[in-house]
Amino acid sequence: MPFSQVLDVLDCPTPATARTITAAGWSPSRRIDITTWVDRLEAEGYNVSPTAAAILQNFGNLALYPPEVPEALWPASPLFFDPIEVGHGMYERYLDLESALGHRMTPLAADATGSTFILILDDDRVVSDSVQGLHLLAPTFPAALDLLLRRHRTPEFLLAY
Repeated sequence: MPFSQVLDVLDCPTPATARTITAAGWSPSRRIDITTWVDRLEAEGYNVSPTAAAILQNFGNLALYPPEVPEALWPASPLFFDPIEVGHGMYERYLDLESALGHRMTPLAADATGSTFILILDDDRVVSDSVQGLHLLAPTFPAALDLLLRRHRTPEFLLAY
């Protein structure tokens, strides 16, 4: 996926999301080297899809702090883009989820509490894994990011556990 399609500020669902990611140091041209992450993830069994790689190159090592939103459906928690924190030692767990879904998963980020992990499927849908189950955040990364920052709707359950 071309970087321009990962997330363009103009494509952000809301100005609040654009402000939040920009304040964290994001820009459309931001790129980091993810070679070490990809090597470690693939050594554990993960498949790093082209979309996942583009997102990690553009958002890797960023910390996003959701704005306080009075109508938010859950409390704000910072989101940290480090796929090793999410995926290291967890592939057996995610292998079972991949089998149930019929799609490969790539770790992307975790919330500050360490209780919610964000992953992207090989069909570009973005999911969250928590103690409550696996939720579908959105069919695209920009829409999922907007939901994580604004917390304006309840994600759909994919798998309960």
